[in-house]
Amino acid sequence: MLEWLLGLRNRAKSARPANRNRLRLAVEGLEPRWCPAGPQITSLNAAIVQGDTVMLSGTVSDPGADSLSVSFQGDVTGTAAVSNGSFSLQTQASQLGTIYAQASDNLNNFSTPVQTQLSASPPAITAGITENGGTSVTISGTVTDGSPAGLTVSFSGEVTGSATTDANGNYSFTANAAAPGTISVQTKDVWGLLSNTSSVMIVDVAPSITLSVSQDGNHTVTVSGQVTSQAPGGLTVTLSGVVEGTATTSPTGAFSYTGTASNLGQIYAQVADVWGMTGYGSIEFTNTPPSISGFMANLNSSTDAWTFSGQVCDEYAAGLTVTLSNIPGEGNITVTGGSQGFFTYTTILPAGASGTVTATVTDWWGATSQPVTVTI
Repeated sequence: MLEWLLGLRNRAKSARPANRNRLRLAVEGLEPRWCPAGPQITSLNAAIVQGDTVMLSGTVSDPGADSLSVSFQGDVTGTAAVSNGSFSLQTQASQLGTIYAQASDNLNNFSTPVQTQLSASPPAITAGITENGGTSVTISGTVTDGSPAGLTVSFSGEVTGSATTDANGNYSFTANAAAPGTISVQTKDVWGLLSNTSSVMIVDVAPSITLSVSQDGNHTVTVSGQVTSQAPGGLTVTLSGVVEGTATTSPTGAFSYTGTASNLGQIYAQVADVWGMTGYGSIEFTNTPPSISGFMANLNSSTDAWTFSGQVCDEYAAGLTVTLSNIPGEGNITVTGGSQGFFTYTTILPAGASGTVTATVTDWWGATSQPVTVTI
């Protein structure tokens, strides 16, 4: 390049006399004449059109020439014709940097070389994140640049990979993250200029569990609850204590497990989210003694039959055994409550029988009600 510039300068010097405006010619037998000097580049501009395509333009002054051209060296090479004092050339540049230009005319006169700089601003990038459930995340954003299409966006940190921008500089990338933490996003333009680094975060909060428990009879219980988490679906809840088992959460984090309780006492729940962070919950499984309401005795005068009836109240009354005591002529008998806890017992007592009949009930956990009585 230096040799080319020195050659241009020497040619320009040899083509012009010390008087830069005109040349004096003397030929034997003829009167001396002053001739116009060589061309001069009066302006030179370089602009990026798209990608690595650039437009070179400017103006040339040379009043004595019939035709002119401008040649370029440096990071752009080529030749442009001059028309009405102006020139332009659209071509590809090899890189950003210095572009040199020299004009020549049909009289083989050369201008002094001039130069201009081809420069560009680095691209700018934005990034946002959407958590899709599980470890899947989508990172998207926009690249702002003079030529934003087709740029490669690189991801590092807890997500690695790359995406390509569309015609408007937009990009989107979906992948599984390795863990909660920082994801960095960066790109570079066609000239190799790096953008800013944009960062997004995956923040994980340990899940939490709420619990409830209901009795289903004969030591069978249903433990249900809700897991609160950023991605609550498909998690495994492990139960321990007086109830043991596992349940899988629904997409909303709800779960339910039905099994046998070994006793009254504490039920514990544990769950781990997709990132391995653990949440805990617990509930005390208790029992309230049953009771009997509406206990009565009715005599059917047409049949002389007595009917004893009432209702058992309990967490799960169906199937509990009611003991009726002191029935004249029968002693103690047992009856089983129905689905709503109602029970009845019909019998014909001895003529003239009287007394007080007592009713009690014992629940699934051995708790016995307070006795209730009816007089016949």
